[in-house]
Amino acid sequence: MSPRAARTRAILALALPASGSAALLLAHRWVDMAWVKSLGESATGSMGVGTISVWMFSALGALIGTGLTALVARYSGAGREAAAGYVASQGLRWALAVGAVGAVVGWFLAPLLFVLSGSTAEECAHGVAYTRIYWGGGAAILLQLACDATFRAHGNTRTPFLIGLFSLGLNVALDPLLIFGWGPVPALGVAGAGLAHVSSFAVGVLLSVRALRRSGHLHPARPPDADLRLAESTPLGRPAAGGSTAPSSGAWRAWACRSASRACSSTSSTSRSTGSPRRPEARPPTPG
Repeated sequence: MSPRAARTRAILALALPASGSAALLLAHRWVDMAWVKSLGESATGSMGVGTISVWMFSALGALIGTGLTALVARYSGAGREAAAGYVASQGLRWALAVGAVGAVVGWFLAPLLFVLSGSTAEECAHGVAYTRIYWGGGAAILLQLACDATFRAHGNTRTPFLIGLFSLGLNVALDPLLIFGWGPVPALGVAGAGLAHVSSFAVGVLLSVRALRRSGHLHPARPPDADLRLAESTPLGRPAAGGSTAPSSGAWRAWACRSASRACSSTSSTSRSTGSPRRPEARPPTPG
């Protein structure tokens, strides 16, 4: 296999599962809507208004996930796995804390949201229950996003995709059970969709944390301050693939940033000396 083909294969191995994980987040909402639709127009309308609060909550998840991916990837790229594991553990703690605060905010925000939207009394009854359950159990969703970010920072997008696929299947199974009831399980209506949603994420969190611990990506103990300090002069070097054509994303990101910085500096110097701008030609790194 040529170096270019190997790089393309490595990129696709990272990108395709990551894209699939993003699609799974949307699929959870589609599944909830599909089951709730049979309850009537008022139930469906309440889900539509409730989606607004869901997007607001998703912004918190993006905040945690984006920051955690960047930090953990940088430490991993510098070869400081203990620091990367500590930052990942801190990210999970913060996700839990933000989720707890969100539960309180969601409890009071839910009625106001439906009043401002001009919803009917029946839509408010359905939607407020769904929104309160979603925000109340939202810590599980934030924890799952934090776990996914940690996996991605280490170049592993396949594991969170598989766990997300399992969670989606669980949501598909729990939705009809909790919405319509069966045997001793009462029919909860729209609220049942919210409960199924957060319950499926909670199971995914348990599986993700277990996988992260087994991979050694979580270190609750704080490492020395020297390990946590990353200056611009920190020697990252070119990441070694260790015989593999797909090195960790953290190492590649760190190396790419450093290479881009050097290229820009070299171009600026050349432009000043010759008086004519030059566009640097980027040469992709060869794995290994």
